[in-house]
Amino acid sequence: MKKIVISLLLLTLSFRLSAQIDYLEPVKPFTTYTGELGEYYRNVFSLLNTGFQQPPYARYVAIPSFSPEYAMSVEKRNGRYTLVSNTLSRTYWQAEKGTVTVDTKSVVISASLYQSLGAIFRLVTEQVQDLDGSTAGLDGIVYFFSSTDAKGKEQMGRKWSPEKGTLMERLVLVCQSAYMLSRGENISEQTLAVEAAALLKALQQRTKEEPDAYKRPM
Repeated sequence: MKKIVISLLLLTLSFRLSAQIDYLEPVKPFTTYTGELGEYYRNVFSLLNTGFQQPPYARYVAIPSFSPEYAMSVEKRNGRYTLVSNTLSRTYWQAEKGTVTVDTKSVVISASLYQSLGAIFRLVTEQVQDLDGSTAGLDGIVYFFSSTDAKGKEQMGRKWSPEKGTLMERLVLVCQSAYMLSRGENISEQTLAVEAAALLKALQQRTKEEPDAYKRPM
């Protein structure tokens, strides 16, 4: 799998290291990648989506450079609002084929947190800014966000290690807290709900003030 590491580094070398924008960026269809890089994306996303409902209501995937990949899905199961997460046993590209397992955990959440997260994901994936290039780097974490629009079409955007103080950093922090809550870590759901509601309000305010800003290519 060492070739995958080299391929990932070569891929990111082709990206522009420009100042980041405060929107998600487009995701190239994984089917368009060839060779071991394409195999990596298809296999790792297949594993991370194990047991998740389709189509996604609000889904978060994190691809770190040197630690196991993980994902979190916001779902309604058997009438209960739930955060479900999958974490790989090893970093996929470091492992022998067929040896990576998936650890799944979940937690029940309030209807209000479920709705806030769904609204956040729909809004940020509707406002993907089409760049002439990208802002990915050689290390850090690439985050993917997925939702489904009113017509049933899946929408996806991504962000690489967002800059501090941006809305995209707040998005990642909210998602990270939701992921940690699903893993049983010491995260306050009430605090998370407050942060999610504040982020949603800020995103909505930006949309009101600059409704077409994301349509301007960088």
